[in-house]
Parts: sequence; C-alpha cells; structure tokens
Amino acid sequence: MKRGLIVLLFLFGAIFIYFGGTELKSAIIRGTGNIDSIQVYKSKRKLMFFRNGDVSGEFRISLGFHPKGKKRYEKDGKTPEGLYEIDGKNPKSVAHKNLGISYPNQNDRSFASRAGQKAGGAIKIHGLLKKYRKLGKLHRFYDWTAGCIAVTDEEVDCRWHSN
Repeated sequence: MKRGLIVLLFLFGAIFIYFGGTELKSAIIRGTGNIDSIQVYKSKRKLMFFRNGDVSGEFRISLGFHPKGKKRYEKDGKTPEGLYEIDGKNPKSVAHKNLGISYPNQNDRSFASRAGQKAGGAIKIHGLLKKYRKLGKLHRFYDWTAGCIAVTDEEVDCRWHSN
C-alpha cells in the first residue's frame, strides 16, 4: 500500500512537472505582426516562431507517426525538420484549424527526387482531431500525425490571430 502511494505520488509529480514546471510557455507571445519563419526541432518536440529574427513563441508538439530521421518523401510518416515559413491558413481543417508551412522547399524536392520519390506537401501546423480534443496537452505523449505538426486547439488559435 505504501509503495503504491509513493509510485502514485511520483507519477503525479512527474506529470505536474511535465505540464506545469517545464512547459514551454506557448501563451507567451512577444510582439505583434506576422511570423517570419518557424523552426521545427523534432528531437526536442519543439516548434519555434520567429519575427524579425527574434523568437516570438514556442510550442511543444506531436509529430508524424514515424518521427525519427529526415522526411524523405510523401507518406513516410515523418515531419520535416528545419526552417520554414507559414504560407497559408485553413479555418475548416479536420483538425480544428491549420497553418500551412512552406514544405517542400528546393532542398526537400531535390532530396526526394534523387531517391526517385515525390517530396509530398500539405504539411500543416494544426490543432487536434475530434477524437483527441479531450486529451488537450496529453496528445504530446503520442506521435500521431501523418507528418504534420500537432499543437492544441488553443495554441493554433493563438498563432492564427498573430499571422
């Protein structure tokens, strides 16, 4: 009984630290105006937004269902990593709303072409599917997208209005 209580308290503390103490403060959005670029850091599960070269915000993210390694071609389940721009908005996404990113760039297309593949496209920063909405931030424990970058609905709304 005592051991079970200790394990339960430890798990509760770990969850509190993960979602409270070490949470990247997505609510902290500095300045106004459009985002110039975004940077995806897959190993850190982090998406950073830049305005005039300065970090204007960052979110914890979920990735494609095969997150390790470079995105090589369409339908590989990987999320592209690197520097991109926001190049579109869709208010009627199946995953709340989405912001399009400028994948593939010329390097991405060349990489896929050398392998005899298509680079794909339609990579988005999006909110949650209806089946995941109740999870909120807990969706981050699982990489579930087809290659997109998933954030909470509130986080995509936050960026939606600043871009």
